[in-house]
Amino acid sequence: RARREVLIIGGAGGSLASMLARRGHKVTVVDIDPVAKRLAEKYFLLDPRVAWVTDDGASYIFGDRTFSAVVVDACDASGTRTAFLNARWIVEAMDRVAPGGSLLINLATDGWRLLDGWRLGRDVASSGLQARLWNPEDGCEGNDILEIRRRRRISELDVRDVLARPVEARTYLLSLRGAWIDRQKLQAV
Repeated sequence: RARREVLIIGGAGGSLASMLARRGHKVTVVDIDPVAKRLAEKYFLLDPRVAWVTDDGASYIFGDRTFSAVVVDACDASGTRTAFLNARWIVEAMDRVAPGGSLLINLATDGWRLLDGWRLGRDVASSGLQARLWNPEDGCEGNDILEIRRRRRISELDVRDVLARPVEARTYLLSLRGAWIDRQKLQAV
């Protein structure tokens, strides 16, 4: 809830970036597509306080800045871009996340790759980081979220302001259930 510096890799329509900027966060979006910002401004009313950079987010993150939170929402026709589904990249990217911060990856799939999220979380957890996989309670939606932290801090989502969210966001947020991934117990997955 405090003012945070957030990096969003993959801008899409800029909706998340605009919501965070309106709440007082300093938001930088990095999108590889030079047309993405124009689309976000024209069709999704991108908040003017959002800093937008056209670059490859997989390498941009390794600059000299650190962020309170990093959100990866970079997708292509197959789902989340492969560059971000690599445990080594995630572990190295955590060096750019401030202590107490999180790295969140939207695991956009066709809904049938749920075990991939568990495997990726297990591989990240084996490095000593904490991994939590959030998925909709009602089954494979195709948008699971992998949360990475240095240590466990919160056990559930804070949804106190859920009624202020759009209906589709409310439905999704209230359906999410998270499970910490224990590197010791997932050897068979």
